[in-house]
Amino acid sequence: MSEADDIDRAADLAMQQNENFINEVRRAAQPEQSKVNGEWKQKECEDCGDEIPLARLELGRIRCVGCQTVREFRRRGL
Repeated sequence: MSEADDIDRAADLAMQQNENFINEVRRAAQPEQSKVNGEWKQKECEDCGDEIPLARLELGRIRCVGCQTVREFRRRGL
């Protein structure tokens, strides 16, 4: 196998990893809910039950900032 083949494989792997990361970020950015008849279906945090701030609701989120932070830390294994 030539050095060029190794470089091509490494470039392909890097491109695939970048595409996977971009897709993951896009999925995370998608709203988790939308308004129904002009109202948010879920106004309380899915995890703790506290009221979700309006700014987060407008982003289509279903968790308060604190619970979302904990969720992200756990997902990363921290």
